Amino acid sequence: MTENELATVAVDIAYKIHTVLGPGLLESVYEAAFVVELERRKFPI
Repeated sequence: MTENELATVAVDIAYKIHTVLGPGLLESVYEAAFVVELERRKFPI
């Protein structure tokens, strides 16, 4: 996977998380949600 493809996935995940959870939560909440999304997409963590 290229850097551009990885960046696209990261931005897509971040957008999805922000849309669902909204602003104002602790960074740890967003980080945990990001990890869950990465695992769902079969990225090794």
